[in-house]
Amino acid sequence: MRVPKLITTSFDYILPSERKLPKEDQTIFKLKLLTIEQEAYLDNIDGVSKTEYKVNAGTKMIDALNMGIEDVINFYVGDDEKPFEFQRDETKKLKTYPGKIRPWKSEHLGLIPKDDRSELYLAIKGVSELEEEEAKNS
Repeated sequence: MRVPKLITTSFDYILPSERKLPKEDQTIFKLKLLTIEQEAYLDNIDGVSKTEYKVNAGTKMIDALNMGIEDVINFYVGDDEKPFEFQRDETKKLKTYPGKIRPWKSEHLGLIPKDDRSELYLAIKGVSELEEEEAKNS
């Protein structure tokens, strides 16, 4: 088996809804692919017992965003003249997630519209638009 060389795990991501905007108006999400340890952490969010199987999809997505978003640039809220500054939640432990990552303040992540959070989750998980189209057509 030949495995492709991984060039980088960090990348800039522009949401599809903003790609036709002028560059200066686009929000840039600095993302990174999750490590093996972080993927395993997400897999353990789903619980299995003798009587039930539960899936915490919302929790899984938020945890992936907390681990996979490194920075957000050019994000504006309302009519503010200055970009909004996303901040990590200093009340949480540095070891909240594998890789010694503190979560973002939940009210800050909540400013990202739900559909956009889902899109970012897929990007962090390494699911590109091309892969999604290929999956639909197979």
